[in-house]
Amino acid sequence: MEAGGTKFVCMVAAGPDDVRAQISFPTTNPEETLGRALSFFKANEPFDAWESAPSALRSQPGLPAYGRLSTSIKPGWKDADVLGLFVGPLTFR
Repeated sequence: MEAGGTKFVCMVAAGPDDVRAQISFPTTNPEETLGRALSFFKANEPFDAWESAPSALRSQPGLPAYGRLSTSIKPGWKDADVLGLFVGPLTFR
């Protein structure tokens, strides 16, 4: 998942030349945008791994805000729980 300020790109692939599914859509509010991304991934699970590319994602396990966005210029996105939304509901092999 590439999470950007103007659009999200979600992809399921087995390798660089083996894209199984892909979608791109505008970034709106966290609930709508992350919900749409979650629906895409739920329709294409199970996974061996999951990777997200938001640079502002707090990535140190054990910290209170782990998996949340540290900053954002988009209204409503600061402290959005990106990791928590995906890890619980998705099935990994």
